[in-house]
Amino acid sequence: IGSNLMNILPALSARKWSDDDLVKDIASVTGVLQQYVVTLSSYDKYHAEVMSGHLEWSPVHTERFFRENIDKFAEDNFQLARVLVALLEADNALTVEVTCYDLGEFARFHPDGRRVLDKLGAKR
Repeated sequence: IGSNLMNILPALSARKWSDDDLVKDIASVTGVLQQYVVTLSSYDKYHAEVMSGHLEWSPVHTERFFRENIDKFAEDNFQLARVLVALLEADNALTVEVTCYDLGEFARFHPDGRRVLDKLGAKR
């Protein structure tokens, strides 16, 4: 899901394949992923994206998302904030751009956001 597979599978399905098993496998994977996406909450999607280390602009990178989910960022001793701080060093410019936005929203909406980020070394 985090690797944009849901956008790739329709293109693969549209291609003409000589291997019938491959066609069935693509259809099967598409069905399973569609069911999985429906059951994921937006926070689950965000968590998976952050943990993948590859961030892109998507519907979870919004002010509304952070307002609704900011309390969850304290889970596991601010694990998501820690990973986001580490992603500031990512090689991918888009990941760094989205990370900066997300850390800004975290600092803005979490009551101790600025202090937490300072403690995690986000300002260095």
